Amino acid sequence: ELERDVPCQGENCIEDCQVGPWVDLEVCSAVCNGGTKQQYRRIVAMPWFGGAVCPPLRRTVACGEEACPVDCVMGEWSFTGPCSATCGQGTRTRTRQVVVPAKGQGSPCPTNLKEQ
Repeated sequence: ELERDVPCQGENCIEDCQVGPWVDLEVCSAVCNGGTKQQYRRIVAMPWFGGAVCPPLRRTVACGEEACPVDCVMGEWSFTGPCSATCGQGTRTRTRQVVVPAKGQGSPCPTNLKEQ
């Protein structure tokens, strides 16, 4: 816009700078665990006759702050005691541990950590 009419009461009207909304200049640097992106906004009206100067036109903002998904990792099964029978059929208990717990939208850990 090269020219526009501005209402005033005199010849030298004070007009403050006016800027538009923030617009993303780039995509986030990370999809999870935190990143940044640049934003800008354009000048809609320049200051005139001592009006307030324009605020910053570029900024860096945080984005992608949700945790990255982590799938559960289970340890190997291990026996925790002897067989319940010394002769014939018996049972023996085995257990396993969670090595890495699930986070975010990662695959959850199974609920059976012990079986006979």
